[in-house]
Amino acid sequence: MSLTEAGNALLDRAELILQELRTTREELHAFAGLERGHVRVGTLPAHGAGWTVRMLGEFHRRYPNIELDLAEHNSAVLLELLLSRSIDVACMNVPVNGWHSPQGVCLAPIFQFELVFAVHPGHRLRNLECVPLDELVNEPLIMPPHSSLEWIVDQAFAARELKHCVRFHITDRHTLLEMAAEGIGVGVTTRMAIAQHPDLSVHAVEALNAELKGIGVAAWTERAVRNRAVQALVAHAQSWANTAHWQIQADPSAAQV
Repeated sequence: MSLTEAGNALLDRAELILQELRTTREELHAFAGLERGHVRVGTLPAHGAGWTVRMLGEFHRRYPNIELDLAEHNSAVLLELLLSRSIDVACMNVPVNGWHSPQGVCLAPIFQFELVFAVHPGHRLRNLECVPLDELVNEPLIMPPHSSLEWIVDQAFAARELKHCVRFHITDRHTLLEMAAEGIGVGVTTRMAIAQHPDLSVHAVEALNAELKGIGVAAWTERAVRNRAVQALVAHAQSWANTAHWQIQADPSAAQV
């Protein structure tokens, strides 16, 4: 059996109503002075927001009675989940320039990173430190699917009216670099990611006169932050960003994309 179109619409509406009821109940408990609550957090896979675990660990020690649910997705999916109220807070990456958060979405910046192109030792660009994007138009690129990397790279090429070719969509960072080291394609990553894998022989090439920069953020919606537990996590993330971002930049595990 399957639902009709009207049935699916009713089911979606019912799920939203149930979520509203759960949120309202948690808000009432919070206002009653109960130190408990529930926050649904979305974060990037292991190659992404390495700072999330430490930030959530500090939050858990401070608010041990607030339940945390954690799910992993790439940035584009996290944003969709945030807008659909499937998660309350997203720990994700966004481009530094040319990207505007949707209406009602708030961001707390955590750290900045810059992308490079990873090429194998026999590649024609192996002896160069930086090249114009024109040189990469016909190169088969390797990058995670539905990620902030795609947003950043798409924007950089489009700004110069260039087209690029993403041939391989690889989520796992190590596999991405292995493929670049084998000469299968050109990996899109960070210098810190390359430094974490000295066993893989790849060379980092920067883009000339093009900003391939992103920023790690904690994101939430104006509606979700009405929940006192979400308020507590948002306030913690903002405070944590102000006091700990300098440590993150020095940590190779944090600046992955």
